[in-house]
Amino acid sequence: MHTILLLTISNIFMTLAWYGHLKYKDTPLWLAILASWGIAFVEYCFQVPANRIGHYDFTAAQLKTIQEVITLAVFCVFSVLYLREPLKLFGGSAGEAAKGFPANLNVAVALSLAGVGPDRTLVEIWADPTVTRNVHRIEVEADSARFSMSIENIPSENPKTGLITALSVIALLRKQRATLCVGT
Repeated sequence: MHTILLLTISNIFMTLAWYGHLKYKDTPLWLAILASWGIAFVEYCFQVPANRIGHYDFTAAQLKTIQEVITLAVFCVFSVLYLREPLKLFGGSAGEAAKGFPANLNVAVALSLAGVGPDRTLVEIWADPTVTRNVHRIEVEADSARFSMSIENIPSENPKTGLITALSVIALLRKQRATLCVGT
């Protein structure tokens, strides 16, 4: 466990050394290099002990694999939170997305069921720190037509649904002048 912790700390410093300067593009390059070198020294102070300690329990190949997994995880968080860049979390069919992200795909699943099916409906899920609303971009391409639309709704207090869902249900009930019945 010490190895994983040391590798994680090391990778935070490494990511900051390699990519932190991208937020400060007006800084002279020589200064960015010097700052990165200083941060990298701190990174080595964690990386070298992590590998030395870790080699008692892991092979060098296992240590390298663990480091690369940690590097990717740290970089994903860093790019979204520090650099404020969007990150594509998933790309695949609506069926696959429903298995991996069941709480986030009511729109995609509904569209797939109404359209070409969950295996042929393609879905992308993005983490974008610059977006303040839940965004659904729908693109349809067929032999006879192509269209797209975008829905941007305000998140509700319930993270499992958007504010628009409750308002849509209320509007539908009012439109139909329906009474709510429980049971038969």
